[in-house]
Amino acid sequence: MEIAVNVRDFLVGMKETITTSEEEMLSNLQDLHEQFTEIMNGFEDQVSAHALSMSPEARIVAHELRVRMYQDWRAKLTEYVFLTASSEDVSNEDADNAEKVEEKESQYQRDSLMSSIKDRLELFQSVVNDYIQVSTQVRTKRPILAPAVSSPTSMNKRPLDSDVSDFESDSFIFEIPHFLCGPTLNSV
Repeated sequence: MEIAVNVRDFLVGMKETITTSEEEMLSNLQDLHEQFTEIMNGFEDQVSAHALSMSPEARIVAHELRVRMYQDWRAKLTEYVFLTASSEDVSNEDADNAEKVEEKESQYQRDSLMSSIKDRLELFQSVVNDYIQVSTQVRTKRPILAPAVSSPTSMNKRPLDSDVSDFESDSFIFEIPHFLCGPTLNSV
C-alpha cells in the first residue's frame, strides 16, 4: 500500500486554484502528514526488522493495522478540509450577529478538529509501539533449545516434555484499538 507523500494528492483533487487561506491550511496539514508518514515508515521498518520473529498472523495484523491507520488519517484530514471549506463559503452580504456566532462556532470546530488530528498522531505512535511490543514478545513457554527426538531407533532419544509448547501454538493476541475499528479489509 502506497502512502501519498503530499496531502494535495488526496485533498485537493480537481481544484485548479487555491486561495491563500487554503494554501496555509494545506501547508499546516502537510507538516502533520509528514509526521504521520515518519510514524508509518518507522512502523514498516520495525515490522520488516522483526518479521522472522513474528507469527504469520502478526504480520497480517500489521498490514491491516497499517491500512486502518492510513484510512483513519485520510478521513480526519478530509473532514478537516471539508469543515474548513464549508465555513469559508459563508456569504459576506449578510454579516449580522448570527453569522458571527456561526463563524466563532465553526472556528472552534476547526480548532478542536486540528487538536484531535495532532492527538491522533500520538495515538498512532502509541498503537505502533504497543503492536511491536506484543508481536515480538519472547515466547517464554518455549525453551531456546527444545529437547528433540533424533530418530525412532536412536539410543539417545529424549521425548519432548508435555509442558513445552510448540512455537506455532503460541497465540498472537493484539486487539486493534476501537478508534480504528471501521470496516475490515474483507468487507465491502
